[in-house]
Amino acid sequence: MCPNWHVSNWRVGSSAKKEEGPFSIKNFDVSIVNDAKLTGSTEAKDENGKTKQIVSNSLYYSMDIYKNGRKQLHKRNSEMDVKVIPNDSLISTSKEVLGYNVFAHTKEGLGTGIGIEDFNDKGKGHINLDYELGANEKNDAGPLSPPKDKLEKLRKKAREGDLVLYRDKKEIARYDLKTLKYKEPQK
Repeated sequence: MCPNWHVSNWRVGSSAKKEEGPFSIKNFDVSIVNDAKLTGSTEAKDENGKTKQIVSNSLYYSMDIYKNGRKQLHKRNSEMDVKVIPNDSLISTSKEVLGYNVFAHTKEGLGTGIGIEDFNDKGKGHINLDYELGANEKNDAGPLSPPKDKLEKLRKKAREGDLVLYRDKKEIARYDLKTLKYKEPQK
C-alpha cells in the first residue's frame, strides 16, 4: 500500500512541474511610456527642419523571469527573441486605436525593442519589450501618436494574448498574459 501512494505522489509532483514550465514570470507590468532611457530615441527633423532626438510613446512590457530548473534563457551563440502574440480582441483594439496591428510591425517608421537580462546567480533575469506607437510631435522619421486616452484603451487590453520566448527562432516558452501561467509551446 505504501509504494502505490509514493508512486501516485510522484506523478502529481511531476505533473505540477510540467504546468509550471521552465520559467516563472513575476513583477509583470505593462504601461505607456515616453522615456528615452527605456526605449531609446530617433534622430529626426521637426517641422522647421531642425534635427533633434524624437522619443516615441511606446507600449512597454516589463517583467522579472525566474528559472524553475536548470534551463537557461541564452545559450552560447544563440539568438533570443520575445513577442506578444495578441488575441483577436487585442488586435481589434490596436487597429481601432492606431489604425493597424502594432504587433505585426506593419507601420513604417515604428519599431520594437527587446531587452533580455539573463539569469543571475539567484536564478532571476529581466525582460522588457516595447512597441513604438508614434511621437508627440511632427517629424520626418515616423507617425504621430494617438492621444493619451486612446493609448490608455490599448494599455488596458495589452494583456490579452500570449507572451512567447524564442531561441534561434524556436519557441521555448509561452505564457498567458492575463494569468502569466505557462502554456505548452506551439509547434
